[in-house]
Amino acid sequence: DVQSAAGGWIVGSDDKLYTYVSGRALNMALDQTGLVTLRRDGFASLDSATSSDQSAATFVLTRALSWQPAHRFLFVNFKGHGLRISIHDAATNATLPYFSTEGCTSLTVDSTRQKITWPKAPVGAFKALQGRAVRFRFEWQSGSLFSFWVAESECGASNGHLPGGGVGIDDSGFDTKGSCV
Repeated sequence: DVQSAAGGWIVGSDDKLYTYVSGRALNMALDQTGLVTLRRDGFASLDSATSSDQSAATFVLTRALSWQPAHRFLFVNFKGHGLRISIHDAATNATLPYFSTEGCTSLTVDSTRQKITWPKAPVGAFKALQGRAVRFRFEWQSGSLFSFWVAESECGASNGHLPGGGVGIDDSGFDTKGSCV
């Protein structure tokens, strides 16, 4: 269970997490309650390198991941400029057809749930990835990459657990609706 320091639940709404916290100092007659707001999935990030050469990109290559048959969409939590992603065969590290960084739509956003697209990839291109070990290569000019996930729906439902509930969170505490709330 995810609970705040005050013992209350963390509640999600859109791209933010909310929780109440309190502080007391009896010897100073101090009693305060506050609201803490955090970026959803924003606890840690990979940040672009600072460089005088603005043309230099930051990149990260994931470990081998198995693409599940039902998952057809890739999403990121990103704040910055120029994010593009390529998908590689895990064994050979070769870029897979249709999934190069050049073919990926470049993102300049501040979004906790942004769908990644390769406009020239045919409709059935993701089918070739199903059950296959792949690696994702994320490349961006500036900003922060917080998280990524593959989803079954175009709405980006992560199926992540948020026991305090919130908009788009079902009765069991899971994100099953994504942005289609």
